[in-house]
Amino acid sequence: MIATNKQFTLTAAASRKAHVLRLEVIGGELDSQEMSLALPARIGRGDSASLQLKHPLVAEEHCDILVRGDEILVRDLGSENGTFVNRDRIDLAQWAPGQLLTIGDVTFRAIVD
Repeated sequence: MIATNKQFTLTAAASRKAHVLRLEVIGGELDSQEMSLALPARIGRGDSASLQLKHPLVAEEHCDILVRGDEILVRDLGSENGTFVNRDRIDLAQWAPGQLLTIGDVTFRAIVD
């Protein structure tokens, strides 16, 4: 499902509730092959990112991973090189367990126990 940013509003209740997502690194170079990420999270090259990816194709503030109800959403923050869910460039999309997320040269798979 691909939506526009206008269709998504993060509620105060959703932003207060902490969720943890396990990520499997299946492409690119990172020190770890699996990691946990507290949501909501920002991915980017900059110091303010929750998950820093030091790669020239990654913007300072590249994308956000958000929670809406039981859904995990990925929102691109206007990055020049794009954010991809299952090889589709997205502005805002649902990221379901097992699907791929590519940022720069790194590809993650969402894992749910």
